[in-house]
Amino acid sequence: MPTSFTDQLTHAVQTTNRLTVAGLRGSSPALLISLLATTGSCCCIVPDEDQVSILEEDLQLFSDRRILTYPGYEIPP
Repeated sequence: MPTSFTDQLTHAVQTTNRLTVAGLRGSSPALLISLLATTGSCCCIVPDEDQVSILEEDLQLFSDRRILTYPGYEIPP
């Protein structure tokens, strides 16, 4: 049985290969992502372009891993 929070997260991802988390605020999503990304790659999709830089800055606080960002393409109707 996993004991630490990180072990529990890793176990949940490995067991189900999927994890849905809701209700995180502030920089807590970046902390969770950095904990999960220690075992592999992680793809994060944010609702709007403004949140990309915010999440990137928060991730840099919690992780020394390389962060790749891709711009959204707004195509007017």
